[in-house]
Amino acid sequence: MMRDLPFDLVELVACPASISTPVAPLREVAFRADAWLPTEIDRLRASFSADDDLASMAQAVHRSIGAIQSKLSELGLRRNSSRSWTELDRAYLAQHYGTEPASMIAAALGRSPGAVYAQAGADGLTEPAAPPYTAWEIAQIRVGYAEGIPVSQLAVLIGRTVSGVASLASDLRIAHAHAAPGWSSDEQQRALALAENGMVYRTIAKRLNDEGFPRREPRTVGQTLRRVGYGRGWGRPWLEEEKALLRQAYATGSSLAPLRTRLGRSRTSISFQAKTMGL
Repeated sequence: MMRDLPFDLVELVACPASISTPVAPLREVAFRADAWLPTEIDRLRASFSADDDLASMAQAVHRSIGAIQSKLSELGLRRNSSRSWTELDRAYLAQHYGTEPASMIAAALGRSPGAVYAQAGADGLTEPAAPPYTAWEIAQIRVGYAEGIPVSQLAVLIGRTVSGVASLASDLRIAHAHAAPGWSSDEQQRALALAENGMVYRTIAKRLNDEGFPRREPRTVGQTLRRVGYGRGWGRPWLEEEKALLRQAYATGSSLAPLRTRLGRSRTSISFQAKTMGL
């Protein structure tokens, strides 16, 4: 049975806990002047829960914005924020987008990877080459595949494309809990990549066969993609950043395909939202 993610879930596992070597006993160390006290962390969590901006969080614990960003990332605090983007936020995004994974930028800014991608698109920022996957992202993919989370939802969770997630899983030989029997990880990854490019099942079946994979019926291709959760929405509310990017796409006549790919939205979802916004 496919497991859908709750709307506000921000990570499946806090960190990659695959330690194969014995852990050495803890030893006493000298107290650092800049060490975080439990009371400070509690205040930071409370400020984060109140959806305060980074400057307010820094003021609450009397630390720099850089220290706040680092601690939020360490604590794994990420969210779908409704806060407006400040000039400082956008400057940070412009500096790091394309060189760091969206998940790391999101953690530093206290936002979701989807919001980071959408704002980058609205600001005209490009991603020339996908940055290497982080240990956190790999951990989410491992746990998500093991628990049967739809691939499209995993992609939105960590701010990557469906084909990118499937490709990495294939390279790591991670099998999805709902993978169809008789399909290799390479064939499944290729089918997901072709589907993400907008190909219909009949065309995907022919392309797979032309590339040396077993002959498949279009109906079988569709069933296989649905088994792993491709294109399956789960009613996520639209972020303000996503709305802004959609509004920009309609104003400029740009293709909506990137929105479907990176935002994990279906054609129906985008069309309905556009009508709701009067576009």
